[in-house]
Amino acid sequence: MMLRHLGAAMVIAASAALAACNPTLPPEQKVGSVVYASPSWDKSTRDAFYWRQQGTVMMPLAWFKALEEPSGTQLISDRSYLSRFGFLVDDVPEGQLPVGFTPFELNGVTTLGLGCAACHTGQINYQGVGIRIDGGGALHNSALLTEVLGKSVMATAAEPEKFDRFAHRVLADKYGPETKNQLKWGFDQAAEKALNQGGYEGLHNVYPVEEGFGRLDALQRIANTLLGDDLHYQANKKQGTAPVRLPHIWDAPYFDWVQYNGSVRQPMIRNVGESLGVKAATNFVTPAGLPPNGAALWASSIPVHDLHATEEDLRKLKAPVWPKELPAVDTVLAYTKGKPLYDENCAGCHAPRPFARKDWPGVTFLQVPVVDVKEVGTDATLLTNFLERTYDATSLGVAKPISAGEGLWVVTEQIKAFQYQYGAKPVPKDKWGEYDGYGWPNEVRGTCGYKARPLGGIWANPPFLHNGSVPTVYDLLSPVSERPDVFWVGNREYDPVKLGYISTEFSGATRIDTGVIGNSNRGHEFADSDRPGVIGRALKPEERLAIIEYLKVLAEDPRQPTRKADEYAGDNRYPCWEMKIYWGPNPPKG
Repeated sequence: MMLRHLGAAMVIAASAALAACNPTLPPEQKVGSVVYASPSWDKSTRDAFYWRQQGTVMMPLAWFKALEEPSGTQLISDRSYLSRFGFLVDDVPEGQLPVGFTPFELNGVTTLGLGCAACHTGQINYQGVGIRIDGGGALHNSALLTEVLGKSVMATAAEPEKFDRFAHRVLADKYGPETKNQLKWGFDQAAEKALNQGGYEGLHNVYPVEEGFGRLDALQRIANTLLGDDLHYQANKKQGTAPVRLPHIWDAPYFDWVQYNGSVRQPMIRNVGESLGVKAATNFVTPAGLPPNGAALWASSIPVHDLHATEEDLRKLKAPVWPKELPAVDTVLAYTKGKPLYDENCAGCHAPRPFARKDWPGVTFLQVPVVDVKEVGTDATLLTNFLERTYDATSLGVAKPISAGEGLWVVTEQIKAFQYQYGAKPVPKDKWGEYDGYGWPNEVRGTCGYKARPLGGIWANPPFLHNGSVPTVYDLLSPVSERPDVFWVGNREYDPVKLGYISTEFSGATRIDTGVIGNSNRGHEFADSDRPGVIGRALKPEERLAIIEYLKVLAEDPRQPTRKADEYAGDNRYPCWEMKIYWGPNPPKG
């Protein structure tokens, strides 16, 4: 054992020497004040959402607070440093971690994780004012932070002086030769794990398409974490080639299907899957590399009561309202010209489709149609990755190769059931339907299209399309030939005319090249052509601006158009439904 760790230490030292370089980060983007554009949350609800845990595990909080950047002595936990990764510190009380950084107790250790708010709280800046978008997509670079933490752990394990500074911070008045050696033993194991995972991903180029600010290859990262890291089987990891824009989540509790491809039905399963993808602790494999006995296989750190509390808060969240800190809306243009153009060109797919369920009276749900990718013409990489890739799940007792959808369905259902019944605070059986989310069943399906959600508040969540390949709404309403082939993301400054972040090339920004796989900006096009992906006629520049003006007030318009929802049983007619790529209790009919 000692020889094995000696060899690992040598490898860690060599890797740290090669990898311990600091990232290139954008400068800190400071604002003078923060206003809140979401009208439906009070401060107590907002604060609860911002710092409520979901059971994801980064590392012990004391370690995080003590780690320095890979090369140098700057503490990673400094608010100013974390803000340069895009995490929100504006209007956060002094001494508190950024929005979404959630300490919690795990096995007697105060552990740091990321909560739902880390990815689903947005902010746009305008002339020195930060406009907070509760439930909006974040603009952080979490993949880069993960990389920096891994490099820092390896460098700290390899460099005696760096580790000594780290040990002094962690141990404080308990620092001494014996306690330092005990800390070093545990820390070296963490460094070896970081080396094994990071080294495999680097060697096999697991994430070749840069996600950068505001994007993650969410579905692939869930699959890679669940079926690669958690099964201790790195060979299960597939390349992440379909990054998506972090989505806004107002209205989401009422959708009949979620995820960009309309693949997940149940709210609790959606939230459990997200927690697992952001590295909640699981028990699929013991330290000896074997599956545990019995139901303990499905034990995890996921707190279903907290997930349910978050879902209850989200049910109250409304779309953001255009704030007075932005230039005033031209309401005459919005309603006299913009609304008719919106009704003509956008409402067919995006108008809300409300419906009721007899088994849950008093709640208005929203049917979200899935539009065939052959019709809308947008990048299909996410769809093919989800439909076609398979994984070895032998250690879960599944003999055949499984898809990401099947793996998600099997694992999340079992983990949820274990927590409901055997968690520290079991869920009463008569509450299971409510905790699931309005009694929706756990269903996962593979589709060949993307969902067309309502557009209330869409102005607050740039860039656009599922993969964030179009910087502004104005660009999205333009022919593909007029959309930028390359633009930069990371600047929060907002363009209230075109509705999007201002694209500026600067040190540390993410360069979005739409010629790269997964980044295509084609489709959803308005042009005088019958080529694939054209969904409407060409719009004159002044027509595009009129639609934009209406989008600013759409969420507040009580007369916005709606569409009749299909009968509940009829929503099996989604693109590729005939392939019956489905897991759950109600297989497609026909």
